[in-house]
Amino acid sequence: MGVKPNTTIKNGPLSIKFKHAEVDKIHANTEEQLDQALTSFNKDSMSKDYTRMKIEYTVTNHSAKPVDFGGIKQIIFSNGYQINYDDDAMADTGSTEELAPNAKRVEYDLVLLSKSTTTLTPKSIKIITDESDDSKSLDSVSDGSSFSESISYQA
Repeated sequence: MGVKPNTTIKNGPLSIKFKHAEVDKIHANTEEQLDQALTSFNKDSMSKDYTRMKIEYTVTNHSAKPVDFGGIKQIIFSNGYQINYDDDAMADTGSTEELAPNAKRVEYDLVLLSKSTTTLTPKSIKIITDESDDSKSLDSVSDGSSFSESISYQA
C-alpha cells in the first residue's frame, strides 16, 4: 500500500518519515498472540482472524531538549471513515512518548480494520499527527502535521 514511501514531514524541531503502510490479515495461532492483540486494541474479545493496517514511521527530534511526541492523532480514509487515537481500533507506539534530544526512533501505528474501513476500497488515507510538547516546560513545540497517502492494492 502506498505510492510515496519514505516521505518526510518537518514540523518544529521534529521530522517524521513515513516509511510505509501495509494491510495484513492476521491469524492468532496461540492464546498469547490473541491476548497481545486484545491488549493492543483494548478489546474484551475479538476473532483469532482479523485484518490490521500497520504504519511504520521514524520520528526524529532535532533539538537539544527532550520532546513529548504526540503520535498519530487521526487517520481519515477516502471513504469518509475516520479513526482517532483514543478509539480502541488504533494503537500507536509513538503516542506521548518522550524523545531524547537529537534522537530518532522507529514507531508503529496499528489500526484494526473492519467492514467500514475496507468495504469501499478507499483510494487514500490522510494521517494527522498530534501536537508535541517540550518535556520539561510542556510548551507546544509542534502543532502537528498531516500527510496523505495513496493506496495501491496488489493481489
